[in-house]
Amino acid sequence: MIDRICRRSFLLGGSAALFAGSAAPVTKANSPNERLRLGFVGVGNQGFSNLSLCENEEVAALCDVDARYLGEAQSRFPKAAGFRDFREMLSSADLDGVVISSPDHTHALASLLAMEQGLHVYCEKPLSNNYADCQTMAAAAATTKVVTQFGVQHHAKRGYRRLRQILQSGELGKIAEVHAWSTAPFWPQGVTRPIGEFPVPAWLDWNLWLSGAPVRPYAPGYHPMQWRGHWAFGSGALGDNGCHLLDPVVSGLSLTAPTAISAQTSGDGSNESPPSWSVVKFQVARENAAPVRLTWYDGGQKPSVETVGVARVPDDGILIVAEQAKVYASKFGGMPQIVPGTAVDGFQLSPLRLEDPQNHHQQWLSAIRSHGETDTSFAYGARLSSLCLLGNIAVRVGGELSWNESKQEFEGSPEATAFCTVAQRDGWQFPILDIKRP
Repeated sequence: MIDRICRRSFLLGGSAALFAGSAAPVTKANSPNERLRLGFVGVGNQGFSNLSLCENEEVAALCDVDARYLGEAQSRFPKAAGFRDFREMLSSADLDGVVISSPDHTHALASLLAMEQGLHVYCEKPLSNNYADCQTMAAAAATTKVVTQFGVQHHAKRGYRRLRQILQSGELGKIAEVHAWSTAPFWPQGVTRPIGEFPVPAWLDWNLWLSGAPVRPYAPGYHPMQWRGHWAFGSGALGDNGCHLLDPVVSGLSLTAPTAISAQTSGDGSNESPPSWSVVKFQVARENAAPVRLTWYDGGQKPSVETVGVARVPDDGILIVAEQAKVYASKFGGMPQIVPGTAVDGFQLSPLRLEDPQNHHQQWLSAIRSHGETDTSFAYGARLSSLCLLGNIAVRVGGELSWNESKQEFEGSPEATAFCTVAQRDGWQFPILDIKRP
């Protein structure tokens, strides 16, 4: 098991050692016509949506700490085995793959246990709620060689694919800056930890819901969804919506890691909860190109009218400020378009062709059958999630931070670097993937 010291040493380059010498699990070979046996961790809300999108496969196992969600899913898939504890499901069910849609703080352990069993994994965004876990998950996927997919389902939509094409083509010329903004959070932030004693509802296993997070009393303000506004469980608006809105930018511009980050906030954040709004500025490195200035806005904050070039700035979106034009795309897959009046000398976007894609879930399932790869493996998911999670650290610490990707630390700020890791409580530690072949 990995204790706090081992997790801490990860930031000093220990992630590769964690999996060195581990034998990759032997995954089952499936014929193209054979249905895959899938398990689902978290089957309410987004989890139920993911379940529905995979229902043509064999839904073999369902797991949720909330008996109401589990009961609803089992009524639709009565042949599936039901579990409350994902550890039990992953160790006992005969599966090919698992879809993880539980809260952010459970993603890493559930994914690592699945990969230890040789299961292919689809995991919702962000990959985890802290930087170190994301790197661990990516390293485990590379070692075990299972097929992974990061749950940014809008990645497959035509609008996002079109924006990636435009950015990858280079036709916009030099990229001056990028802006992305969201009305999120849609849940309370800038909140304090609930005080008092509340009875745990009969339908909820609170200990299992906490998973590896430190024990705290149950309160109604966590489940469902409002956990996103607590650092112990969620990732705030940047970790949640940032993974979507920044996806076509990170992939289209081949962004790697930030080098400098600063944040302005509403001032009501704390070590318990993200602020009600934030503006985070990044300098982000690129592969074989000049760095990019990127600004994230949430909680109703937006770029200025002058920056966007329109009289009324939309509530959400992505803006590329480039040499040839400003290009805007609405959130979650909207088609990109030139902001009127910003094109240089009649510049127009080239008519790039888009083939009809598989949806995000079907791509993962097809890659399992063909022993292929996905567009958003855990390697990509770790890169995109880490950008957002490092931005969250700037939100928590304040000031200007310098990130050293090779050392995996904030230079001159032990306080900020400490937020890169989160320890698991006893009984919920990560496995060391010394996998035995069947």
